[in-house]
Amino acid sequence: MLRFGWRLGWVPTTALPVRAAIRDRGAQIVHAWSDTTAAVAQFAASGDCRVVVTVGAPPARRAWSKWWAAFGGLPSSPAPAIVCPSRLFFRRAIEAGIPTIRCGVIRPAVDFSAINEARRTMERAALGISEGAPVLLTPSPPSRPGGHYCAVWAAAVLQQIWPGLRIILPGESTECRRLRRFAASFRQPDLLITPGRRFELEQLLVLADLMVVPAIGDVPTGAVAWAMAAGVPVVGSAVPSVAEYIADHQNGLLCKPGKPMVLASRIRAAMGDIALMRRLTETARAQAFEVFGLTRFVNQYRALYENVLHGRHAFEGVTDAAFVA
Repeated sequence: MLRFGWRLGWVPTTALPVRAAIRDRGAQIVHAWSDTTAAVAQFAASGDCRVVVTVGAPPARRAWSKWWAAFGGLPSSPAPAIVCPSRLFFRRAIEAGIPTIRCGVIRPAVDFSAINEARRTMERAALGISEGAPVLLTPSPPSRPGGHYCAVWAAAVLQQIWPGLRIILPGESTECRRLRRFAASFRQPDLLITPGRRFELEQLLVLADLMVVPAIGDVPTGAVAWAMAAGVPVVGSAVPSVAEYIADHQNGLLCKPGKPMVLASRIRAAMGDIALMRRLTETARAQAFEVFGLTRFVNQYRALYENVLHGRHAFEGVTDAAFVA
């Protein structure tokens, strides 16, 4: 594994050491694991080297249209293969003008063994949480589109019912600092736990009673997949990116986005109904095992790489696990 940093913030200068590494090692594929590094990968690749891009966030139509116009058909390298983690991302990529033959869906992987290991080793004392206290967890990092403000507001309301309730906001961001000030303004400084990047998602999941996904726009949903696999109930906003994973009262609960009181009501309903929680988590865990299994994930990428190297349709034989499970 080689690490390359941004050089002067420019794609061409950043791509130079990547191009040298490709040449020196005879690499046949360069894989950009985020949309932000896609341009670097395409600029660095040349000759017989192929490019695969895994989209990390819902593509913005204008930005991706410009990127595809600039890099999608470079004479020095073939058009890249675009991997989307959901149907929503796939539709956004097509709307941006990327040909359907260059796009496909491979669902993210969940490491079930990592979750089991976290159950054995992680304790609430690591975050100063008392046993028996209700714990909510949000996706990382806190953001405006992620609706974390609504989650904190809902948690503040629920703390009046459950005084020991805590909400974990992992990750670091400007919004996280704003929410700490927000919680302090209504004199509930113990409400928030902001561990930054000190813990992995699976470590926090095993401490949580509920995953809250209060998005007010389309956001990455990898944390939802991990929550389903860990048997942590999910209460989320009924936005397309979340609703693609969660069906209301089938494997989780959904509510109208941007409504903290409605969100608080949903959380209270979920945590107050043990039978409902058990049914939702059992369904979600079974779905996660079929859709987000690590073996399937690896096999799908192996098939993609083989297709790219041998000049076949990039996604020949690659199927969306959510539609065949």
